Amino acid sequence: MVKSKPTLKRRSVRREVEKIIAQCRLTIKRGADPFQIDVKSSLGVLRNFLKSASTLDDICLDGEAIYNLSTVVESQDRWVKFRSSRLFVDPILIESRIKSISNKVLARIFVSCWTPIASIETLTIPSIDLAIDYWNRLKPIKSRWGRLPKGSMKHLTLSPDEASRLGLIYDRRFEEQLSSIEEQIRKLLASEGGRVEYSIIVRGKDWIEAVTKAYLVSFLVSSGRIGMTYDPSTDKFYITPYSNYDKPKSIAISIGIGG
Repeated sequence: MVKSKPTLKRRSVRREVEKIIAQCRLTIKRGADPFQIDVKSSLGVLRNFLKSASTLDDICLDGEAIYNLSTVVESQDRWVKFRSSRLFVDPILIESRIKSISNKVLARIFVSCWTPIASIETLTIPSIDLAIDYWNRLKPIKSRWGRLPKGSMKHLTLSPDEASRLGLIYDRRFEEQLSSIEEQIRKLLASEGGRVEYSIIVRGKDWIEAVTKAYLVSFLVSSGRIGMTYDPSTDKFYITPYSNYDKPKSIAISIGIGG
């Protein structure tokens, strides 16, 4: 039993390395925020893995992880340069600034930027003649539409599992999951003063649990059972109680491994 402990530990670290590689590739492929990857922490994992590496395959895996982390660092460099340039303006920040100024100031800005465009379209006699000629050449609708072939009705039967998979019947398990996570969120909102960070809500022990929670939360938000806001000052999303004054909007949020 004593000899098997280093092997188990090495396998655990190896899985962490494979997870780092997968997360780097997914971030680069989707063009997501590269700063969601903790490069310093990942390098610490690779350092421990390299100490216990005993085969050529381990060394190759470590090199692959270093390469993928370097692509993320390169992406972070491009991200910072672009956001620090004058060409980048955060749309959420613009929205918050617009909401903070008065209607009078907003109207003054609009008038100073407004450039009205005038155009005139004239209907000439030749164009009217062309239209009349087109309609006169058209055949009657009955002659243009062919008769539809007579089809035979086929009756199919579905099992309860098939109907549930196709979304044709109600699945109580889904509502149970919704009610469970909704109850958890409401308890957190009550204890945290009415606002909880989104990443805390969807945090899971693995990728599947995090994505499942994110899907359930999105359903609760879309159905108006809870609310969601974005704070430009912290650059984070927060779960809040639903408000009738919230205007519907589409929000895309990246989910990292582990929530």
